[in-house]
Amino acid sequence: MHINRKKAVSNRPLGQRGFTLLQAIVVVALISIITAFGTVGVVKGRAYMRLAGSARTFAGLAEKARADSVRRHAMGAARSNMQLLTVTSYSVTMDFDTNGVIDGSDTQTFNLDTNVSFDPNFVGTSITFDWRGRSVTGQVTPVLVLSGPATGRALITISGSGDITMDGEGFPRRFDS
Repeated sequence: MHINRKKAVSNRPLGQRGFTLLQAIVVVALISIITAFGTVGVVKGRAYMRLAGSARTFAGLAEKARADSVRRHAMGAARSNMQLLTVTSYSVTMDFDTNGVIDGSDTQTFNLDTNVSFDPNFVGTSITFDWRGRSVTGQVTPVLVLSGPATGRALITISGSGDITMDGEGFPRRFDS
């Protein structure tokens, strides 16, 4: 068996191995730019998820309050309602303990997620549901606003008939000819 002890011959001059400093700087700059765009996208995506989550929670609680009024055939002061307290909080009054009546422990306050708030024009708005599930206050359209690194809006519509929709996802109108 013969062992070749000669070194491999290279076409590059001695002392030049690896990458040049300019090549390394270009690669690091490209990686930094791509990472920056990715980070901004993730931050905005998380903000939109918080907005959507807050809107879904609000709409879900509105639907539960509506169903509670229907279930209990609520009339007068016993009707379920929601109140927008501040730009970041709201209260829901309904039969949370399922004892059939609304008492002192049946009002709970909920807070919106970080950087999500109600449009200040809607603070103080009250939404009350009667025994048929209709909104006694008529149509209400609170708007949730996203602030901070991303901006956006979520519209929640509670119609006079008690239908609850998000971002204009309404029921199609039927036009008879």
